[in-house]
Amino acid sequence: TGSGSGSGKPAPGTGSGSGSGKPAPGTGSGSGSAKPPPPSIPEQVTEAAFAAEMSRLEPKMRKCGLRNRRLGHSIRATIQISPDGTISDLQIQATAPLMVGCARQTLQAARFPVTQRGGQFTRVFE
Repeated sequence: TGSGSGSGKPAPGTGSGSGSGKPAPGTGSGSGSAKPPPPSIPEQVTEAAFAAEMSRLEPKMRKCGLRNRRLGHSIRATIQISPDGTISDLQIQATAPLMVGCARQTLQAARFPVTQRGGQFTRVFE
């Protein structure tokens, strides 16, 4: 007249047994997101760091069709920077469609300091 399941062992998948000895994905003592970054890493890319890298790339951007200012060409780039300092998203608008590929290739080479959150900037090259 009892109401138990009989064996005294938990149903498969519900017990607290030892399992494989490996923590479940996203858990355990690895370097997960719960650990704050070291205080020496800045929160985000600064305007100064962005401007310095864009200045470094400016001569290459000129080769993308911006050499002759009288033509009135320009390239507008919205750049999303990931925390590791690489470009994670790049939106480019240009007055001449042939300039887009060159600008994309040039700007993808940009490298910024490692930060906690990266950053987003817009720059117009004329």
